[in-house]
Amino acid sequence: MTTSPMATILTTRLRSHLAQVFAQYPIEVAHGDGVWLHARDGRKILDFYGGHAVAGLGYGHPRWLAAVERQARQMAFQTNALPMVIRERAAARLAKFAGLGLDTVFGSTAAPRPTRMR
Repeated sequence: MTTSPMATILTTRLRSHLAQVFAQYPIEVAHGDGVWLHARDGRKILDFYGGHAVAGLGYGHPRWLAAVERQARQMAFQTNALPMVIRERAAARLAKFAGLGLDTVFGSTAAPRPTRMR
């Protein structure tokens, strides 16, 4: 008797060192393409998901891949403890876009910390 890949995932999950924070869907994703997820069992699933610090940008779009590659070659991440021109430009654009007369903004990617604007 052979074990299905999904049964293996579910069995492994019982022994996993990962905290069971969120319920998980019984889908073993092989890859993404555009707005589609392709499951290992052959299903093609329209990916409507967006949340938990995830932006629904789709998968594999050439312009998105080129932008990610350009940024990764330059710098992937840097702490807020060091000044960066790109961060200053982004803050200025965000303050202007908000249209609330803001002078400064502070962004956070961590859900427990609210994004503060003053």
